[in-house]
Amino acid sequence: MKITRTQRGFALPTVLISSVIMLMVLLSAATASSSIRTALNSQYYGQLAREAAEAGLARATDCLSGNGYVAQWSTSNPLRPNTPCSGGGACTSGTNCYIVSNGAIRTTFQVDEPLDQSVSQLVSATGRVDLVRKSDGSVWRSFSETVNARVGIEINLNAVSFGYLNYSGTGEAYFLTIAEDGTLKAAGGNRFGQLGNGTVANAPTPTKFNLPAGRKPVSVFTNFQSNGNSVFVVTDGGYVYGAGLNSNGQLGDGTKTNRTSPVQMNLPAGKTASTVGISGQSTFVITTQGDVYSVGACSYGQLGTNYTITGCSDATTPARVALPAVSSDPNTIPTSNIAIDRYSVFLRMQGGRVYAWGANDFGQYGQGNTTSSSVPVKMWSYGDAGKPKAVQVATDGLATWVLDSNGEVYGSGWNGFGQVANTSEQYIYSRTKLELPDTTAKITKIATDQYSLLALTDKGDVYGVGNNGDGQLGNGTTTDSILVPTKLILPSGVKAVDVFNTSSGGYTSSYNNTFVIGDNGKVYGTGSNAFGQLGIGNTSNRSIPAAMQVIDGANIRAEQVISGFGTTVILGSNQKIYTVGNNSNGQLGDGTTNASSVPKAHRYTNILPVTSF
Repeated sequence: MKITRTQRGFALPTVLISSVIMLMVLLSAATASSSIRTALNSQYYGQLAREAAEAGLARATDCLSGNGYVAQWSTSNPLRPNTPCSGGGACTSGTNCYIVSNGAIRTTFQVDEPLDQSVSQLVSATGRVDLVRKSDGSVWRSFSETVNARVGIEINLNAVSFGYLNYSGTGEAYFLTIAEDGTLKAAGGNRFGQLGNGTVANAPTPTKFNLPAGRKPVSVFTNFQSNGNSVFVVTDGGYVYGAGLNSNGQLGDGTKTNRTSPVQMNLPAGKTASTVGISGQSTFVITTQGDVYSVGACSYGQLGTNYTITGCSDATTPARVALPAVSSDPNTIPTSNIAIDRYSVFLRMQGGRVYAWGANDFGQYGQGNTTSSSVPVKMWSYGDAGKPKAVQVATDGLATWVLDSNGEVYGSGWNGFGQVANTSEQYIYSRTKLELPDTTAKITKIATDQYSLLALTDKGDVYGVGNNGDGQLGNGTTTDSILVPTKLILPSGVKAVDVFNTSSGGYTSSYNNTFVIGDNGKVYGTGSNAFGQLGIGNTSNRSIPAAMQVIDGANIRAEQVISGFGTTVILGSNQKIYTVGNNSNGQLGDGTTNASSVPKAHRYTNILPVTSF
């Protein structure tokens, strides 16, 4: 073929242009490939950092569970791979300084001091990945991820805010949950307008708790020890709103008028709330600043504000409880463990100290006398240098028990059923040790409501003492008074991991129950079953714990159980809420008032949002 000069001139530029285009395509492809590789690397190292943070959470959980859920480390001495549970500084050499260290990558974590909140403890762990130059060991790039989790053994009453009350021999129960859209919904009994919907009518289906526009609920508080006359909500910004009974000024709005729509509590300027404790007649607010404020009935000095006990007047505006001034000393900073019933108040501090105020008419303070106090009194030597720390305080209003860091429990107060000590003596004015038959066991949790005490040990056993008229102590008998702690009978091979005790508040025996969560994830209940609250498909009482019917398949494990007024609430590992038993006010959340002996996840009690940390 003959090619002319003109044709040759046209071909050369075409080849050059094509080459340039191809080069640009190759460069773009190389750039894109490099960007993808960089993104994939960042994703990979970010995942490694998250896994390091999760390792930190696991370590923190182990340290907390091994010390009665009291943190030994602090923000100034955080938990790291190289430190004991008391925390400390970082190290740069040694096999224990990092989770992984292979010369090119190092991974580590840091866990700051947890926040002791109303919903267990909020633990924050930060994981870090360092990329290291092999030439000189210097770090040339780092990746970090922070993971948060709530850790604790105490019943989480705010995951589902369930309250009940006994009033002049009759009672009711109710639920509050936070809906997907952030609104607060309430269902069940509403005698005093505590559901905050502007009425006093019962609500078998959820109604809106009418917070002011722009206020979002963070946590909800009520009382499950027969005194759930009011409901309090802490909103974003730390504001407190209350609804319900206000006959003693306990809503803190400056009046004694019952409220069917929420009103704001008049906390001092600059004070924001973290936890609310309720006695039925008085209310206590623990602030994020570490102060405690009280409002309502002043009987027996229960406000703790140094009021004159005799002839005092109810308070309608919150005042500071006369605790020591907040400082860097952990024994001046309160935890959320505020135990209130009847006219007595007990507060555990972060340093392990316990303060008591209000009624001491049965010797609840354990000080050897029956003198009530309108200012907080330090109980025994808990939290002092060289002394055990209190890790839990519990009361039924007539008696008080403290679990310490040695795994021992001491009690004092009214002992009419032998619930305080191994004796038939009716009053125990000085602190007395609860003597278990197994002297090698350490107690990890206590539970009480009225006239009895349950103790969970590190061996997975539960011992009960006190009132057992309905078989609620689960020892195979209905002997009215159990003076010596007796083991609750669980199936062979099953160990208890949690325990919950509920009673009637003295009105009826139909509500006396104990529930245990086994290490197999099943719920075992004993005692009264008048409403089917044991969840075993019938209404026959039990003196030996029976396994609740399987919920949504064998793979769903129970994580929490609470009960009261013949209604039982279970939180499953799938984050669903299951209810069973009494439904007289629509509290089961199924839109009816029909009792049930089979636990179910109803649509109205499963409207909690999924919370990401």
